[in-house]
Amino acid sequence: MSYRLAVEFYKNAFHISASAEELMRRRGEIATDFFANRVGLFPSAKTTLEQLREMKLHLAVATSSVGASARPLLDRTGIGSLFSVVVTGDEVQQGKPHPDIYLRAAKKLGISPEACLVIEDALAGIAAGKTANMRVAAIPDRRFVDPREYEMKADYVLGSLSEIPALIRRVNAATSEEHALR
Repeated sequence: MSYRLAVEFYKNAFHISASAEELMRRRGEIATDFFANRVGLFPSAKTTLEQLREMKLHLAVATSSVGASARPLLDRTGIGSLFSVVVTGDEVQQGKPHPDIYLRAAKKLGISPEACLVIEDALAGIAAGKTANMRVAAIPDRRFVDPREYEMKADYVLGSLSEIPALIRRVNAATSEEHALR
């Protein structure tokens, strides 16, 4: 079900007099404020990102969130400067599970998709990364999902962000320079 259809459903089910456009606009304002001012980082996110930068990797954010939500979050949490590239959902025509956002990030980094590793917690993002011909490491939130579904779709399944540097070292040691993660 599309977002617009969901809004129409709730509008009719709860007899809301506001237009669907107004409800979507207001929801956008609330979500932007929430992500920009209230959402925090996953545990070990900042230290893991710092380790990856020390490994001289090219880091990008490819988020379905709009820039008005994502960029303030990156700045507020102090991790924005760790990324060479930020691509947000409002920069691409089709969101995840389509590969557009990951392909755009790779292009902006100047790296082939095959040399990229996507880190994802959502099945739609895993599908997008695989369709983009990238390797994908999933970090499922085991409170809400069955990790076996992730094991069938991702190349690697990790327990936390802190496992990423070791994974990259293992992958790069096992592959040729041409196929190393960058």
